Amino acid sequence: MRRKLYLSVFLFCLLGVGVMRVQAQTSMTLKFQDGTEKSAGLSAVNKITFSDSGLFMNYVGCSNESFTLNSIRKIVFGTSMGTSSILSDKQDIIVYPNPATNYIALKKAPEGELSVAIYRLDGAQMMNVQFSSASETIDVSRLEKGFYFLKVNNKAFKFTKL
Repeated sequence: MRRKLYLSVFLFCLLGVGVMRVQAQTSMTLKFQDGTEKSAGLSAVNKITFSDSGLFMNYVGCSNESFTLNSIRKIVFGTSMGTSSILSDKQDIIVYPNPATNYIALKKAPEGELSVAIYRLDGAQMMNVQFSSASETIDVSRLEKGFYFLKVNNKAFKFTKL
């Protein structure tokens, strides 16, 4: 029961953020009850998993870290980690339509080769494609309804499948 409550709160937060303008999410910060914080770049995170009592993070390179849910006060996804290389990149990729039913497309994507991956909220990779043109669309008709993360050239976005 508690797991459903945590998952519902997490999904509600994502839905609330999802109605805002989509921007690249590049970092995640865990804020703890004791006032401390732990930040990680999303490009370094391979998988995030929630269990009945904890949050489990698997990093690229196979290192792991776990936290108890009652020790976490807040999870914040940010658009930058304060480094000049990220701040100087002003390319705002737009995922549309959002919410999607059959396909999604990328607006303002950089020209050239694009690596695109789609992940469920539990971290499972659902799709991985390579594009040679930003004008191509991605068929999402086979995905189940729900919230997804889209990773484009190591930048993360959220979208909803109806």
